[in-house]
Amino acid sequence: MPKNHLYIGGGVIDKKGVQFFPNIPTEEIFSAPHKNKVKGKLVATKPLIYEGSVIDDFYLTFKDGRITDYYAATGQKALQSLIETDEGSYYLGEIALVSNDSPLSKTDTLFYNTLFDENTACHIGIGNASPSNLQNGNNLSEEELKEAGLNISLLLVNVTFGTDDMKVVGIKEDGSDVLLMKGGDFQF
Repeated sequence: MPKNHLYIGGGVIDKKGVQFFPNIPTEEIFSAPHKNKVKGKLVATKPLIYEGSVIDDFYLTFKDGRITDYYAATGQKALQSLIETDEGSYYLGEIALVSNDSPLSKTDTLFYNTLFDENTACHIGIGNASPSNLQNGNNLSEEELKEAGLNISLLLVNVTFGTDDMKVVGIKEDGSDVLLMKGGDFQF
């Protein structure tokens, strides 16, 4: 995570100081990962609807923050189009945690609308990071946001993941672990 990152749930504040809700209903606690520090493989657990196409049975592999490999059994061309939008769409702008115990998660429904679907499970956002996820981020220039580790892109598209047996462990700056989720539910 970038230094001075913030976790936000529900509302955010825009550059003019106006609080708003980017989507309603919302079940997520989200932040912006450091652009260059994401590593590993994410396997989506629900289909992604992107520009009218269904992307399903897919994964993304990250090295130094960048998507270096991806594959979709269904919708490979749409996934490629999404990732190749611009340089920033090869990186993440958001990581969000959603409890399996949330009302939307319990519906076990695909809504075919990302603003609803993203609140049915944990998700990562391919693309643009919100300046609100950084202390004083709304007062920083685009260059200062980049220097702080936030990603800039033309888009932000959320990919859901998570299972009933999912465990999420945060690693603090000193290297110690913090259990955030166990069995798909928050532990704090």
